[in-house]
Amino acid sequence: MHLLRCSYTKNGPRALLADEHIIPEGLNGAAVLPEASCQICERRINEAESHLLSTTLMPARAFLQMQSKRPGKRPKQFPIYDASQMPRRRVMVDAGDYPAALYLPVFPPPGALCLLPWRPFVMLPPFMYYLRDTVKEVCAKYGVGSVSPPMLGVHHLCRLVAKIAHGFGVAHFGLDNLDYLLRPLILGEPDQNVFWFIGNDPPEPPSESLHEVQVQVHRTTMLIVARVRLFAKYGAPAYRVIVGRPTASTPAL
Repeated sequence: MHLLRCSYTKNGPRALLADEHIIPEGLNGAAVLPEASCQICERRINEAESHLLSTTLMPARAFLQMQSKRPGKRPKQFPIYDASQMPRRRVMVDAGDYPAALYLPVFPPPGALCLLPWRPFVMLPPFMYYLRDTVKEVCAKYGVGSVSPPMLGVHHLCRLVAKIAHGFGVAHFGLDNLDYLLRPLILGEPDQNVFWFIGNDPPEPPSESLHEVQVQVHRTTMLIVARVRLFAKYGAPAYRVIVGRPTASTPAL
């Protein structure tokens, strides 16, 4: 599907459009919307996406040898923080020793699906899965008393999940067949009620797929909802994301 318009602003022309990975290439995403992002939107999205991929998710990406535009420049060390000292002491740990983990936020269901006009910020205990559990060895080798959990990067992750849901919706329905709701959140515009749009499903067992994305109609609200589950293979949480409202031209699911 060649959109020939920006999937966020619906603007052209074709010569100024870039391809848009639905799931980032840096997470081994392969599906692409060709010529689907204008230069302004591409820059704003890449700022948030690159920050998340190079910080919170970088140790897991390096351990799993995920795609990188500069594989020869992967970090040789990653920081951990010694929680036994105040202020916390920053310690650089060799990549081969680092306790690579998936650390993802978990939220209640989206406010829109609970028929709430507004959802306050509420976080449940985060998901954490060690791809390589070397915490005890690192503490002994580097003189660390207690390892503090990494930063969650909640806002950047929500923007990423929203972008994946939007892109999958556009690929499934087309650009003109749905009233899309996520553009301001994806582009980082202020005063967005993130948790009205994004929440979590109950925990699920690991699946065989690395990532999973589906769309469905929520029968109570008739909203189009995406289920986005990154790192499903490792039991990571599934995010429920409000993609948009059906219109007269929306095809049946």
